[in-house]
Amino acid sequence: MFKPLSTAYLKDLSNYLHNSQGLLLVKKGDFFPLFWRARGSSFKKNTIQKSFTATGIWPPDPTPILKRFNRNSPEVSSSDESSTSLLIGSDWRKIKALVDQTTADRTSKEVKKLHRSLYHISTQNELLRHEMKGLKEALSTKEKSELKEQARLYKLQVAQEKRVERQRLKEVREKERAKQVAERARQKADRDSTKAIQQAQNNKRKASKASIQNNKRQKCVVAAIDVEELSEIASAPPPLTTRRGRNIKLPSRYK
Repeated sequence: MFKPLSTAYLKDLSNYLHNSQGLLLVKKGDFFPLFWRARGSSFKKNTIQKSFTATGIWPPDPTPILKRFNRNSPEVSSSDESSTSLLIGSDWRKIKALVDQTTADRTSKEVKKLHRSLYHISTQNELLRHEMKGLKEALSTKEKSELKEQARLYKLQVAQEKRVERQRLKEVREKERAKQVAERARQKADRDSTKAIQQAQNNKRKASKASIQNNKRQKCVVAAIDVEELSEIASAPPPLTTRRGRNIKLPSRYK
């Protein structure tokens, strides 16, 4: 059961490497598509039954094995191929059989040369066909890889643009926040300046009021002193003088 699977997988892997012509590397991601393709082509009920029949396992029949040892050149009959049909390069065996049927001497040098030419042309045609197929597959895979790379770069570019936009918005918010802080500091400085001016004016008014009150108090004291001195002068007796106008100082015991 596993021999057809391994054969199919090896065939798909060889075709993949041959068609890519060394332009693509076999990666881990390439295993499952190759395995799944090989499994789908080998693990089928009809294929298993045909393999049993072809090998004579079931039903038991040795004829298929014996036919492999008695294989002759394929014959081309008029019923199989019409005169207007076209043989492609991969049918070089049928072309060879057709040439053998149309020639009388198969062993002549011209016939052998014709066989070699037909085989060479068929081989070159088949190689070119496989090469074209491989190049198409390699180009398709490369285009897919380029599209994936472009998508990845686009995602990176979008992410970078988003980061730049977030950074720009962050800087705008920081500038706005700094502007608000500066405005609050300016308003506080204005309030403090106004408060200091008002405080100085209040202190000045208080000092002026205290000075006026002190002047009034001093005037009252001076007036009281003057009144007291005047009253003392008025109540004091006139001084005693001599005939010549000199003051007479009485002894303290006579006062």
